[in-house]
Amino acid sequence: MRICGGLKRRRRLLTSIACTIIIIFCLQFINSLSYIYSLDLIRDLSISCGLRFGEHTPNDTRREKTKPPYKEYIQNALLHIDHSKSQIYGHFRNEKGFLTIGIPTVYRKDKDYLMTTIKSLVRNSNSYDRKRIVLVVLLADRNHSLVMERAETINRNFVHLVRNGHLHILHPSGIEYPDFSLLKRNFNDSFERVAWRSKQNIDYSYLFMYCRNISRYYIQLEDDVSSARNFPVEIYRFIQIVNTSKRTWHCLQFSNLGFIGKLFKSSDLEEIAMFILMFFDEQPGDLLIKYYLRIKTQFEDIIKKPTLFQHEGVMSSLDGKVQKEKDWNYMDHKYVARKRFFINNPQANIKTTMRCFEDHFPIRAYDLSDRFFWAMAATKGDKYLITFTSLQNFTRIYVQTGHYIRTADVLENGILLASTGSQSSNTHTCGEFRPLGHFVNGKFDTKAQRIKLPSSIACLKIEVTESQTQWIIFREISLFTIDDLDFNEDDETDENVQGEGRKQLINPVFHVQKAEANMKKRLEILQKNLAHLKAEYEKRMYHGIKKQMQ
Repeated sequence: MRICGGLKRRRRLLTSIACTIIIIFCLQFINSLSYIYSLDLIRDLSISCGLRFGEHTPNDTRREKTKPPYKEYIQNALLHIDHSKSQIYGHFRNEKGFLTIGIPTVYRKDKDYLMTTIKSLVRNSNSYDRKRIVLVVLLADRNHSLVMERAETINRNFVHLVRNGHLHILHPSGIEYPDFSLLKRNFNDSFERVAWRSKQNIDYSYLFMYCRNISRYYIQLEDDVSSARNFPVEIYRFIQIVNTSKRTWHCLQFSNLGFIGKLFKSSDLEEIAMFILMFFDEQPGDLLIKYYLRIKTQFEDIIKKPTLFQHEGVMSSLDGKVQKEKDWNYMDHKYVARKRFFINNPQANIKTTMRCFEDHFPIRAYDLSDRFFWAMAATKGDKYLITFTSLQNFTRIYVQTGHYIRTADVLENGILLASTGSQSSNTHTCGEFRPLGHFVNGKFDTKAQRIKLPSSIACLKIEVTESQTQWIIFREISLFTIDDLDFNEDDETDENVQGEGRKQLINPVFHVQKAEANMKKRLEILQKNLAHLKAEYEKRMYHGIKKQMQ
């Protein structure tokens, strides 16, 4: 009995020890989990406050322990905007409108585009449209005196629009910006760019919250755009088309560039504003919108083409940033083809000493695409060299620089040179270059300038004869051979060579006559080919029947 009692006591002791060990282990595990959770929580709060976890800054001592995270603060602040304090000029109408146009803007040192943008919107809408549209301009500068000066200028120029409720001028009121110098860097952006885009996201959200109940729809623009003629009607029609197709949508696009021309339902603006604020320091606003649309299950962009808004500015609101992007699908392009002739040029190697802008490569001027070569300025002696894989005999050489949107981007002083080769030579390297002629108003045309071309051309070279700071668009290089159609009518549309060219460009009767003449010539060629094929077919049928009879 004593032995059995001793064994029981030992078992109880071992069981209690094992349970104690298990309890201690569980407590340690729970403690570790709580510690890890606390670290994650601290990290999230630090990021929300604009701090980088694990680093100490001189401003840490100034932070109050009771101050909420910045993202929580700004979201709460925007939910309680005081419109009376935000408005500098303008008033709300009694009835809800069709469309609100939001334009956030900050002052640019080099050039201010805002007045031109407002004039374009007013000029391309009628009085009926303006009764259904509200234009909201957010002056987002942090310099209060500058804001009031700009607001006074806008009000002075558009006082009638302010009085009838068409134009609102406001400034962010009742909010504080974070210390942008403490934000983390993404995309390898500089601290200046991180601060610029983060503030921009906060301003966007403020504008969204202000505009959420003004109209049924809201469209975002920038302060350096132009609008297409009758754009309100085009927007209304496109919305009707999409709605009748029963497609689920949260964003329609009326431009291909950045945040320009993004249209939302006003009922979604609060949700979009909160989403942007949640990640304001992570990515630019236009990228955040893409993520938002994917979350809302809109996986494709719904874009109206041709588009209705064109980017006109060059100097960005970020100091030192140059933006020359254009929307090539813009509705109000002038009547000029991007390339006039679309000649299938002979095979060649293209080289240049000029620096190209982004993906506007040198080959773009030479190939059959709608693209062009965009050179970032040029110095004397810079060249664009074309080396052919075989010797060529040309009937005409046409080179066009500049563009109908960027008319100043032309080759101001240049010359075209040619190098000839021997037909007996197997290698076609560039020998001595001889000048063919100079560029006139950014253009070179052997036909218009009555230049006689040599035979057996091995290389062509465009050479810059004077340095220029203005960028150069090489829009088209067309090399005609005897097989290429070259109608005389094409030359009449050249405003730089023919004096009547500009009148003809805007004369619709001329274009109809030109199209009829071109079609007539092509029809004659087709009729000749058809007659030849018919005769050949009858001949073969005759010989076939003759063989069968034999």
